[in-house]
Amino acid sequence: MGRIPTRAVLVSWLFLLSAIAFLDRTNLTVAGMQISREYGLDNVRLGWLLSAFLVVQATLRSMEPRQSGSIVLMSSLAGFDGGGAGASHYAATKGAVATLVRSLAKEVGPLGIRVNGVAPGLIGTRFHDTFSTPQGRADSVSRTPLRREGTPQDVADTVLYLASERAGYVTGEVVQINGGVGF
Repeated sequence: MGRIPTRAVLVSWLFLLSAIAFLDRTNLTVAGMQISREYGLDNVRLGWLLSAFLVVQATLRSMEPRQSGSIVLMSSLAGFDGGGAGASHYAATKGAVATLVRSLAKEVGPLGIRVNGVAPGLIGTRFHDTFSTPQGRADSVSRTPLRREGTPQDVADTVLYLASERAGYVTGEVVQINGGVGF
């Protein structure tokens, strides 16, 4: 798809840095899917959503004066289908991110800034290698019309498209990247 736009790299790094800053400030302990009871689910939801807000806030500071830019936020299929058992806090937060995309698109669109999101389904990553069972993954693939897991490249290509000028008239969209399982 060509060269990675500088702003796409900037947004990715800002997201990571804001998440790290939040975790450092609150001493929130996350070990895979196990979350320390000491902090509770409210802090987990706040952390996931707050990091999106912090990224947007920092990014808009440079985009507003230029009257242009593109923001791509990360949601999840769970934000649309409710996620798996025991992950309601995650699903609710990712649903909130999808709503944030639409709201921000209306707010900053008049400034020439586009806001979109991606909502990946099962993507073959180290997370799933560690925390998902082979049978669970196979079951998910069997329910997916394309009969495979997504790849990190599938997600990256979609993010690059949304951040590029090729998507210059696309805003307020959350693209589901799930091989068709989400429709």
